Amino acid sequence: MSFKAPLFYSQGDPGGGAQPPAPQAAPPEPPAAAPPKPGNDDVMIPKARFDEANTKLKETQDRLAQLEAAENERKKKKMEEDGKINELLAQTQKELDNLKMENTRLQVAQAKNLPAELVDRLKGTTKEELEADADKLLAFVKAPGKVPGVPPVGAGGAPVPFDVSKATPEEIRKARQDGKVTFHN
Repeated sequence: MSFKAPLFYSQGDPGGGAQPPAPQAAPPEPPAAAPPKPGNDDVMIPKARFDEANTKLKETQDRLAQLEAAENERKKKKMEEDGKINELLAQTQKELDNLKMENTRLQVAQAKNLPAELVDRLKGTTKEELEADADKLLAFVKAPGKVPGVPPVGAGGAPVPFDVSKATPEEIRKARQDGKVTFHN
């Protein structure tokens, strides 16, 4: 773009004696702008203040992101701890239930006079089921020493011989009652 300066002619100018154009009046100044009203988007803010506000906004957003990340991490750890606590609680509850069941088995075995070796064989989840199972087991348990016609086993596994010729009549009667001696006719 080129700039052309206006040409002014004087009276003695060979250009035809034209008069220079009269200077034009300056356009009227616009009225003073009214002070900005709050909420007006056309407010002019100095650049330095704008940059400062943007910097503070950026710092605040960064800090918010850090706090949110820390809160999420805290929540995650709490959930993990809660999971561990719940797992520990479940394990402890299971152990407690097992101990209660063992206690019930021992009570039933004692009440039914079941040998201690058979306590672990009791089956059931309630006291009534355990009592019924104890009765079934007791049906298979025989009273010791009441097997007729079989002499007692000695240290070597063979029956102990009972010498009737050297025994008193009382010893013979007792041996007969205990099943150590049988008489054949």
